[in-house]
Amino acid sequence: MGWLTFQGSHLYYLSQGEGPLLILLHGLGGSHLDWQLQQQAFCDDYRVICVDLRGHGRSDKTSGPYSIEQMSQDILTLIEHLACEPVHLLGLSLGGWLHCRQLLSAPS
Repeated sequence: MGWLTFQGSHLYYLSQGEGPLLILLHGLGGSHLDWQLQQQAFCDDYRVICVDLRGHGRSDKTSGPYSIEQMSQDILTLIEHLACEPVHLLGLSLGGWLHCRQLLSAPS
């Protein structure tokens, strides 16, 4: 388990396994717990990170409104904090929109 402090907010993440980084992003109203079964299946081949997006799960519930751009920046900061390459992203619902819309198009 870990914490990332970014722009006055604490983001919770759970890390398990070793290998290339795989970040699992939950949907709206979810948490890292949504990925429990998948995390176990992937941790033999990957370092699996399950993160609670801003305002979800164990992460801070800061005053809103929240934005896709803000949550995407949180994930980019987490990737930089973990200092791992390559990075694989797997998102469900809101989490899928984050990585498709923002993270993959972000300048490196």
